[in-house]
Amino acid sequence: MQLGPLDKNSLSSGSEDETILVWDTRTTGRTAIHTLRGHRGRITSLLLSGAHLYSGAADGDLREWDWVTGEAVHAHRGANAGAAAEGGITALAGTRAAVVSAGSEGAVRAWRRLEPLADVDL
Repeated sequence: MQLGPLDKNSLSSGSEDETILVWDTRTTGRTAIHTLRGHRGRITSLLLSGAHLYSGAADGDLREWDWVTGEAVHAHRGANAGAAAEGGITALAGTRAAVVSAGSEGAVRAWRRLEPLADVDL
């Protein structure tokens, strides 16, 4: 779960059903303003940075979203060369310039807009 960084009125949550929901905290309704789909495994980590939401999942994918519009910006599939994490993303951290992902296989990777910057095997 992540609170929106800009207006503090947005909240995002990831779930076992492979979706991410973006909520407006000013409303009392139980309907999300965006439902983000694309992962093939449960959502394990979220990071809000500027206007972007980054999501990691058990499928090893690292995805970038525009959390204001709900549009997908970029996806890095775990099955491809330079995978985000072969066993799934376990944690995300970062700034507006870079994102760091940690995988269950022990690798830590730094990304600039989801382009690999560095790999560290632990």
